[in-house]
Amino acid sequence: MTRILVETNDFRAALISTVAHASNGKYYPFLSRVRLDVGPVNINVLATDNQTVGWALVSVVSHIDPELEVIDIGVADVEKILTVFKGGRTKGDEPEHTLCIETTEQEITITDASGLFDGEESLTVLRLPEEEKFPDIPATFAHAQHSPLRKVDWLLVGDSLIRKFHAAAACYREPFTFETVRTSSSIIVRCGESFIGRMPQPDLRPVVKEELARYRAGWDARIPTPAEVETKQKEQEAK
Repeated sequence: MTRILVETNDFRAALISTVAHASNGKYYPFLSRVRLDVGPVNINVLATDNQTVGWALVSVVSHIDPELEVIDIGVADVEKILTVFKGGRTKGDEPEHTLCIETTEQEITITDASGLFDGEESLTVLRLPEEEKFPDIPATFAHAQHSPLRKVDWLLVGDSLIRKFHAAAACYREPFTFETVRTSSSIIVRCGESFIGRMPQPDLRPVVKEELARYRAGWDARIPTPAEVETKQKEQEAK
């Protein structure tokens, strides 16, 4: 079974930024989970509700046991982990706040490993059976990531979708970048070097494009042209 050491703040940021994209259980209950895909260098922390996708990276401080595996955690248990382990400020390059993640076939035990002696604070939660219908999220990014960017006239983004990415911005303290690519209808969302996400881009019907063009024309009438601004400035300077 897996036994690894991670930096507390790094792990918290990944959980917070991805659990926002997990299903709430009402629709697609099998997606009401966060998946940890443990690799030799990083843990891929993954979640989706079939509308948006969140994918964050956690650096592995050390592999205490070498086994690599997939670990599924329920949304409620993710919230428990975030409540128990708060982390703190890191002053130097070496992680001061660390967690040991250890698994059995049925459980996940997380222990604060920051002090001289492990086990001062520990939490055991249920390990969900690996869900076969959970999508291969890295594979869904393959074409989009390696495709040329595509220019669009309008980028229509719903508030309910964009709010799911607020957690990533708060955790990583980086601005969003939004990308549209030629081989995908979705919008790629990036936040710093450790988070990437996706959300659908609605297909703009002709009637919607006409309405957007009308809105723009209305602001054309309200906002002065550069020539009008320049003329006004010259008139003021001449007074």
